[in-house]
Amino acid sequence: MEEDDLLWVLGAFPQPVFLTDGETVQWRNAAASAVLDPGASLQPMLQGTAFGLWSRRGTLRLSLPFGGALCDFSVRVMQRGLLFLADAPHEPSAAAGAALKASAILRRPLQNVMTAARELFDRVEDLEEPAATAVSSELNRGLYQLLRLCGQLTTGGELLAGTCKPERHRVDLTALLDGIADDVAPLFERAGRRFVYRGLPAAVTADADAQLVERAVYNLLSNALAFTPAGGEICLSLERREQSLLIRVTDTGEGFPESVLGTLFDRYSLIPVGDPRWGTGYGLPMVREIARLHGGTLMAANVPTGGADVMFTLSLVRRPAAVRTAQQRFDYLSGYRHALVELSDSLSASLYDPATVS
Repeated sequence: MEEDDLLWVLGAFPQPVFLTDGETVQWRNAAASAVLDPGASLQPMLQGTAFGLWSRRGTLRLSLPFGGALCDFSVRVMQRGLLFLADAPHEPSAAAGAALKASAILRRPLQNVMTAARELFDRVEDLEEPAATAVSSELNRGLYQLLRLCGQLTTGGELLAGTCKPERHRVDLTALLDGIADDVAPLFERAGRRFVYRGLPAAVTADADAQLVERAVYNLLSNALAFTPAGGEICLSLERREQSLLIRVTDTGEGFPESVLGTLFDRYSLIPVGDPRWGTGYGLPMVREIARLHGGTLMAANVPTGGADVMFTLSLVRRPAAVRTAQQRFDYLSGYRHALVELSDSLSASLYDPATVS
């Protein structure tokens, strides 16, 4: 299809579509005309995003402030410029509510099973039989996976239903990310992946919900671990960008299939069937919402040389004291080691030996 014919078709789309020369709007459809004028600058929308880091190859997924809300766009290079295509609107509340209900139903039997398993593990340890230890480790990993699933359904459901209320405190983000990196490094090594961490030399603080930020980072690391084969590399890096912090995870794995890249932030789109690595599909939509609640955006693309490149920003603008939360919430994983829970779908069962796990 010729480019002019494509624009004619896109002109009838109900969601915003516009074409730019990289700096200003050259064309837009009726849905975008209420927000964008011809010749309007892109800079106000792109400010605080990582758009400038895109290689301009393949499809880019990017969340942008548009018309007073955060909107997900697919971006592709055309002959006449960059085409921005917004997602069609949808109402996720019903499905998000179902996820919350499912999580609540699962938690009671899961707690019962975990209590019984601890007693069983104590008895197996007394047997000192390698075969029994291997079975116990596999069972324990399964419990960690179920614990993560409940957490994904609960937090994901709240985020996508719009009911999640961040508990903000003054957080040293560099210390938070340093701690995550220290915790995952030996686990990645045991999994046969090279882990690289590029932190910052000085503290960067923000009014943030530390647990939500941690959940976002672990979701990206879990995805990278799942889709990067043994011998590959996963890199977590931080970059201070004026009034925002950029958190970036790149890998040398498979990258994103083009068939799903265009709807990557949408929990309610189709994901590859039969591939357990895709999980519930809540991961990237959760990260998008966590970034939005912290005044940031999410961006994802494929690395030209192979692998995925996902990054999100957090605003560093100081908020009024009234919007910060005075009390600290409970540990969302009830004292279990966060890295072992959040990465449980991709780590070896040998790491979950009940006698040694911590």
